[in-house]
Amino acid sequence: MTVFIVNSVARLVSRHNTTFLLAANKSLPDSDITAAAVAENTAVTVQTKPYQPCGDAYYRKDHKNRTFQEKWYRRWAWLDWNQPKGSVLCHPCKMAYQLGLLCFAKNAERTFCKTGFNNWKDATRCFQRHEDSGSHAEAVSKWRSYCAGLNVAAQINSQHKEEQKTSQLMLLKILSSLQYLSRQGLAIRGQVLDCKWAMTSRTLRLISAR
Repeated sequence: MTVFIVNSVARLVSRHNTTFLLAANKSLPDSDITAAAVAENTAVTVQTKPYQPCGDAYYRKDHKNRTFQEKWYRRWAWLDWNQPKGSVLCHPCKMAYQLGLLCFAKNAERTFCKTGFNNWKDATRCFQRHEDSGSHAEAVSKWRSYCAGLNVAAQINSQHKEEQKTSQLMLLKILSSLQYLSRQGLAIRGQVLDCKWAMTSRTLRLISAR
């Protein structure tokens, strides 16, 4: 009878582990700056770092033989290259706009949030004007706060998974020990200890030895 109960519990734990592993796959992905994550409850792909490719092949010239200059990335680190359109966006403004984080969205510059900028003749002046704008300052602040939340969520999720894994391993050790004692015909009795699992001293010695 005891063996039947232990086997039943073991099967239940096995099903629980499978459910947990499936659920873990739905957790927030790691927020490494090179990775992309899907924003919770939205259809927005969160790009945590601006796209800044190197090489002339990425930057085509306009009708007046002008093109984007890679050196601008060093001066304005928020520039985000849009390859299909051949233009640049402001990375924090784009993400804050798409995620609905801006309180004053009407004041946001659509050129740097959505449509893209490609007026290379007047680029440096427009870049600086945008960087000095209030909408850019708000977007940078909101985007930093959002990324900090992603980092905290990822850390909590990782810690939770480790704790779950440790608890499951301990539970399986306890169950397999009880199963062994039952199969050997050894009584599970002795002084009951004050702990979550009402284990006997014999069971504890067996678990400690494993």
